[in-house]
Amino acid sequence: MTAINLSLVSLPIELVHRILDNLDDLTILMSLRNVCSRLNLIIDTYHRYQTLTMLNIANLRWKSQELPRLYNLLLNNTILVTLDLAYNRIGDEDTWSLVNTLKNKKVLISLNLAKNDIGFKGAQYLADALHENTTLGAIVLEFNNIGSQGTEYLVHALNHNRSLNILNLRQNKISADGVKYLSQALQNNETLKTLVLDLNHIGEQGTQYLADGLENNKTLTMLTLEVNHIDHEGVKNLANALESNKTLAVLNLRWNQIGNQGVQYLANALKNNTMLTTLNLMVNDIDSKGVKYLTDALQHTKAITELTLEGDELGDRGTQYLANALENNNTLITLNLQENGISDEGAYCLTNALKINAKLEVLNLPRNKIHSPGLLNLVNALKYNTTLMILNLQLNSIDDDQVVRQLANNLGKDADRVFW
Repeated sequence: MTAINLSLVSLPIELVHRILDNLDDLTILMSLRNVCSRLNLIIDTYHRYQTLTMLNIANLRWKSQELPRLYNLLLNNTILVTLDLAYNRIGDEDTWSLVNTLKNKKVLISLNLAKNDIGFKGAQYLADALHENTTLGAIVLEFNNIGSQGTEYLVHALNHNRSLNILNLRQNKISADGVKYLSQALQNNETLKTLVLDLNHIGEQGTQYLADGLENNKTLTMLTLEVNHIDHEGVKNLANALESNKTLAVLNLRWNQIGNQGVQYLANALKNNTMLTTLNLMVNDIDSKGVKYLTDALQHTKAITELTLEGDELGDRGTQYLANALENNNTLITLNLQENGISDEGAYCLTNALKINAKLEVLNLPRNKIHSPGLLNLVNALKYNTTLMILNLQLNSIDDDQVVRQLANNLGKDADRVFW
């Protein structure tokens, strides 16, 4: 019997396409691409390859000897828009090889290099690429170690780059010194819209540098500063910047220590700010006194649409202040009050507000101390309120099965609006 030798490179195109249908994108790219010119031509006509604009190869722990094949693949690819290489620990030297491959790419828009053991040298290589690349719009470098020196390199690039919109530097040991460089970029760069600096311990001095940059910045719309040891003096710097800034729409200050005094500074700034729409003050040592400052500001501002006070210390008194503000507020759409020690008394105040307010769409109240009477009151308020789409009451205290049945009966057609 004559032996039949079958080879992928000699099979009819239709059969090769059927084989490709059963392979994942990475196998096609790494194992079949560049095997021979015929196979390349076949892959070029394959529908999945023609539409492969996003490649997720995160958390694959690439070995150094495997990376050149990847770089060669990227060098010849003309359609890839998004590349996710997060959690691969490629290090500084392989970052150099990668950016040399990508720096002249005319289609790549988003690059994720989170947690890749990239230090200040790797940041320097990226900065050099940004000088030449004119399409890259987003770079994620969170959980690396670029430090203040690496930040300086990136800032030099931002002074020339006209395409980058998003820069994520979460947890990079940047400190106030690195923020000083970023402040310079904020004053000169005209394209950056989102800056993430969570977990960098910038402190009061860092906020002063940021405030200097924000005062005259005309493009940044989102600034996130979670866990940065920002106290009331630090937030005072940011509040002063908000008085003059005309573009920032989202400010995230989760897990800091601004306290009631810091809230007072922010509230005063909000009275004169018409752009900030989202304010996150989760876990910031704020109690009813601080909330009173905020609610006074809500009476004046027409901009805030989302307010997060999760994990603070509002209690029933603070909730009453918010409820009173809701009765007259026509802008707030989302209110997050998880884990605030709110009992039936606070729930009753919110119930009365919901009967009047015609704007709020999302009210989150999980992990409070609301018992059956308070839960029933809130659910009954939906009979009068047609705008609230989500009422989240999960992880509160329903006393008995009879109340559960009563809640179910009361919900009726509103069942899909309540989570409990």
